[in-house]
Amino acid sequence: MDNTDNPKIVKELNLIQILASGNAYTVKELSELLDASPSSVYRYLDDLRRARLVVIMENQRYHLPSNDKRYLNNIMHLNEEETHVLYQSVDAIHGDTLFKENLRSKLSLLFDSLGLPECTIKTKNAANVSAIVSAIKEHRQVVFHDYASTNSQSVRDRHVEPFGFTVNYSEVWCYDLDDGLNKTFKTARIGKAEVLDAPWAHGRSHRMGHTDVFRMTGYDRHHVRLHLGVMAYSLLIEEYPLAERDTQPLDATHWLLDTFVADYRGVGRFVIGLAGDIEIVDSPELVSYIKDYIAKNLANI
Repeated sequence: MDNTDNPKIVKELNLIQILASGNAYTVKELSELLDASPSSVYRYLDDLRRARLVVIMENQRYHLPSNDKRYLNNIMHLNEEETHVLYQSVDAIHGDTLFKENLRSKLSLLFDSLGLPECTIKTKNAANVSAIVSAIKEHRQVVFHDYASTNSQSVRDRHVEPFGFTVNYSEVWCYDLDDGLNKTFKTARIGKAEVLDAPWAHGRSHRMGHTDVFRMTGYDRHHVRLHLGVMAYSLLIEEYPLAERDTQPLDATHWLLDTFVADYRGVGRFVIGLAGDIEIVDSPELVSYIKDYIAKNLANI
């Protein structure tokens, strides 16, 4: 199998699985297992370290911390978009279909072994996200210490029951025990997430809204249909990868986005910014929203 069928990301994912097996390997052994040169193995090891994986070397043998995947949970949180792109890169590999299917299976096993269906190398909020993931899995209450709210313009502790994340882990759905309401909290605004021993008390009241392809979250579902030109389609897929699932070609230079949005703000910004390359189809409420938005804000331009 040549290198075009086995790109660098494949080698490094395989290397993670090998090093996490509980055994230790020399560079020569890793070279043989990966079908790569020793110099390439050293580069892959350096890449893993730059990604904040703890690669241990003892007696010229390399391994990951044995029987302890907690540190992986702290750094690997792929959001749904990143997982989608990763699987797309696997699908783009030319060659043996069985090879690609095996790789997809390995990715699934890797993510499942971490206890997370979706993962990414993210550092700023990793500790809080990891704590919340555990709380959701164990049905525990959490205190968000020093949560900074833009709505109330205050910084205070919030006592919640977390039960789900948005697609990019930027927000977490919770039942707010103080207000008695389901709402989202931005993970970047949490000072520290403390998991309590107390179990959920309002599980039957938990209700998670949906996050649309433009990353807006809510309970409403507004049907939107857009005809896109080449520029609009290209920017849509680059900026909002999940939108590809709701997009289909009309001809060589036009596409149809047929989706549901939770809020018109996200799709509205997208349409206004590319108005010359987008046609709104059968979505009168979106048209009204954009006209009202422009009328209200024109004076500020």
